[in-house]
Amino acid sequence: MSRNVGVAGATMGRCARHIVLMFCFAAASFSPNAAEANEPLADVLFVPAPSLPTALRRTVPRVLTRGARLVPRGPYIRAAQDRGLAPANGRAIRELATLQNAQVIVVAGSGGWGRRRMLRLRYYDGRTGAVLRFRTHRLRGRHISASAQRVMVADLRLAASEASDEGPSASALEPDARGEAPALEGQSRGDEEADREVPDDAAQNAVEGESPNVADAPAAWGFDLGAGLGFGQRGSTVPTAAGEGRYSSSPFPAIYIAFDLWLRPIDDPAFRVGLGTHYYSSMGLSAEELRDDGSTATVDSHAHSLSVGLSADYEFTVGPRVLRAEVELGWFFRMLDSEASTTMPSYRLSGPQLRLGFFLPLAQTVPIALGVVPEFGIVSSVSEEVAQVGSLSAGFIAGFEVQIRYDLIPELALGLVYRESHAVIGSDHEGDMSDVERFGVVRLTYRP
Repeated sequence: MSRNVGVAGATMGRCARHIVLMFCFAAASFSPNAAEANEPLADVLFVPAPSLPTALRRTVPRVLTRGARLVPRGPYIRAAQDRGLAPANGRAIRELATLQNAQVIVVAGSGGWGRRRMLRLRYYDGRTGAVLRFRTHRLRGRHISASAQRVMVADLRLAASEASDEGPSASALEPDARGEAPALEGQSRGDEEADREVPDDAAQNAVEGESPNVADAPAAWGFDLGAGLGFGQRGSTVPTAAGEGRYSSSPFPAIYIAFDLWLRPIDDPAFRVGLGTHYYSSMGLSAEELRDDGSTATVDSHAHSLSVGLSADYEFTVGPRVLRAEVELGWFFRMLDSEASTTMPSYRLSGPQLRLGFFLPLAQTVPIALGVVPEFGIVSSVSEEVAQVGSLSAGFIAGFEVQIRYDLIPELALGLVYRESHAVIGSDHEGDMSDVERFGVVRLTYRP
């Protein structure tokens, strides 16, 4: 009897689970978000005008991807540059952007200052280059409000529906009695007045078809400033005529400081070059040093690492899921300074270094990414004292860095970083010198 009751209970439990799952599925199917998710996405070409700040060049495509699939703009940017046209220029839009297999072309520019800062968006027919819609949004600094983001997505969907026909209706763009285009639905007369008071030259050129000299548009530049706090660990050995000197530390508090200056040589935010410095340093480090007689001594030390390099990175995708690769060629410095050292003198290692970074998005809509950065280098210089003690020659380094980065806002990112690097230097004594450094930090990166 108890067995039958158990079987019946299990059967009822399975049925209950099935009912709950069916209910959840039905609720999700009729939710507004699911309905939007099932809507077909338009193919959209996003073109930033020279007036658009760097932060908005990342934010605007991220908003557009809620209702569109972004077409890679690299081929269009290069085609426009080859023709001597600004990508946001009206002639380039009509003659070249319409060849990129996009349903809608979105050109974004900015104008004004302070609290009067405006984001200006023009939506073009992807086949004919005709203007479908125009909208200005007031900005809060360089941030797009949630309500403005919803309007942007709605405008994009309306433009896509208009582009699917023969083109926009004549009344939609017909001037009023004053010779001005009427306000679009949802655009206040105050926005129109502000639009006339703070005109955007780049956006106006796009409509009037003027052809400014591309060389007159300066390349975009900016900087990144990073700071972090975490832990480090350092260990090294050096062969000597009397034996082997050893240095080993327990995990110690560490800081991280970075500064990157970068430049986009062409009007394409997918590619940039930069000059960067990255510095790790211990704080209040004391370590145990092994003496020749087997005893140990505690010494105050300072372990730090500096790298300086030229880098180039390229974004293979646009929107919230950015797949990016980076190559950096530079010079590294690894230092260990010890007070009252007996068997392990202070030393410095340096040489050329190559870093190859790959950054992969981890979520569809959340701006979180994983970075893996292997590094390789040659130890071409060793400080004189340790080189003489250990009869050292050339060597190499090999290591890696793992990053998890989350964009709190477009200008500020939170990251977790773990870095480990091994150095091996040949010696005329038995064995090789080795140096191992490890750092793990939580860092903030500010990118204005």
